[in-house]
Amino acid sequence: MNIFKTQFISFLKLLKYTHLKEILEQKQKQTFVWEPELDLLLSPEEQKNPIIQRLKQQIIPAEKNAAVLEEQKQLAVKLPQFKKLELLFGQYLQNNFSGEVIYHESTSYQKKLSYAINNHEFSSFVDVFGENDSVVELYEVKASLANEYLKIKFKDHAQKEHFLFEAVSNKSQSPLCYQINPQAYDFLNQNRHYLTPQSKLGNHLYDLAFQAWLLENNPFYREKKKKYFLVLLNGQYVSSGSNTYDSQLFSVIDLTAIMSLTHKIMEKDVLELTQHLNDSNSEKDLMMEQIQHYTKIPFKNNLFTYFNSHLGFKQQSVRDLLRQNYYHALDLPIDWLTRPNNLMQRTAIETQQPYYHWEKINAMINTLQYPLYFLDFETFPSPLPRFKGEKPYSQSLFQFSVHIEKTPGLCDKKKDNYAFLASDNQTDQRKALLEKLLTIIPDDGGSIVVYYKSFEQKRLEELASLFPEYSLKIKNMIQRLFDLLDVIKGNVKSFQKLGFSKEEASQHNFYHPDLNGSYSIKHVLPLFSTMNYDHLTIKNGAEALTTYASFHQLEKDQLAEKKAALLEYCSQDTFAMFEILTKMKQLISKKTEKTQNITSTF
Repeated sequence: MNIFKTQFISFLKLLKYTHLKEILEQKQKQTFVWEPELDLLLSPEEQKNPIIQRLKQQIIPAEKNAAVLEEQKQLAVKLPQFKKLELLFGQYLQNNFSGEVIYHESTSYQKKLSYAINNHEFSSFVDVFGENDSVVELYEVKASLANEYLKIKFKDHAQKEHFLFEAVSNKSQSPLCYQINPQAYDFLNQNRHYLTPQSKLGNHLYDLAFQAWLLENNPFYREKKKKYFLVLLNGQYVSSGSNTYDSQLFSVIDLTAIMSLTHKIMEKDVLELTQHLNDSNSEKDLMMEQIQHYTKIPFKNNLFTYFNSHLGFKQQSVRDLLRQNYYHALDLPIDWLTRPNNLMQRTAIETQQPYYHWEKINAMINTLQYPLYFLDFETFPSPLPRFKGEKPYSQSLFQFSVHIEKTPGLCDKKKDNYAFLASDNQTDQRKALLEKLLTIIPDDGGSIVVYYKSFEQKRLEELASLFPEYSLKIKNMIQRLFDLLDVIKGNVKSFQKLGFSKEEASQHNFYHPDLNGSYSIKHVLPLFSTMNYDHLTIKNGAEALTTYASFHQLEKDQLAEKKAALLEYCSQDTFAMFEILTKMKQLISKKTEKTQNITSTF
């Protein structure tokens, strides 16, 4: 059997490297797909196992799975940029390496490494491969930000913290280069799980380790020195606005020093996999345990629904609880819940009644200043920065919607809606977007209502930096931002400023069992309105960004339809905020009226 890198990692993740958190996310989002090749890990008897049958019944086929299809669309949108990144680095290396450099836009033309063992051939294509008479250099190029890797720390024998990677001096126009801190070798040798797909570091390192294992076992390269590098995006790289990029776009991490450690892990994993494939009756305890967890975890109100569930309960981890068959939120003994918000959730789920902290909700709503401007932005996080001032994965603005409520309770979905949508995805239209936004939201003191304030605030701050001539007006807008999420969920600092104690400010303001632990606007809206997103052509932010990214590929009629769909979707988000706030005010009014009626009877 010929096993390529992607297939190998898919096998190993199922056999031994699956995260419990990943299981939950795949269950909730319905993104787990049972590829036919995974059947190779099971004996005929195991394929008939009720657990396996139940798993397959719960999985929506990929071709009918909306979540999986959307993931595929997003990948298709970004794939050209991923390929361009490989080509850019390949071109850089070709100009700076003394020897042959192999790279190509088409995977089949890249350098292929193979090694046969135990009746199976393992293979992988290499993103960028450099070779001369004395050395072979292997580069795994990933369109991920280096920032997260460069933040990783470890403790030495004296428990002193160090960064795992340290900078290497280089020429000013070369990529940013890093290497493993020499003191980290002993730490990683004793904590090898850091080098597997279960860790932040190992997630990409494992890909490189598989290729390194193939290269080390290839007799043709046995006498040559070998070097291994992970190439990531430099998150601090700022685009000049041109379509060209210099080598500072890359952060190159030299991982040669720890490949001997990953080599041992890889040998063990390859042996385990070949044993499973050659002997279908071999033990698969961990794999079957993970599958059992997947099938038993309910979609709604499971153990993970509890806020801060990752911290465990009463000295027991979530993994321990799952092994004891605690799957539903109500399975957990109530005396194991020590956090007030978890107890509040438990009561709501048990009684199937919503929870409100009326005093806090009312106090926050009373800070609103009319007219109200409900604002929502749509952005495209391009791996390669496109416009001036952007960095890799900058949230590049292309659309906004504003609904205006001039009089309390009065806002027409169409007449009171104002919007901007970029006409194309090839030109920078952020200034036009900003100028229109400033005409719609004047400096009149009215509150600007958003959902998850930090996102809109960050975008406005970026606009102020990019267009300093408008910075005073933008700063005025930032000061007027009002987070509707603070009303629904809460915000410790905000409520402390309103006079609540830290303990009371820390308690959530609202919870409903149908939230299932999530305060996303898509979960909150149905609890306060008959509105929903089901009838829309574009139903979520992911679909919005993939639609925008496809503008240049569409015919005129198609483009007009997609733009109309984007305008409708973004408008839905801002009107949804109006609906939620209006309903919440109505509930408060009824609560106050009821309280007054009770008081008047005494």
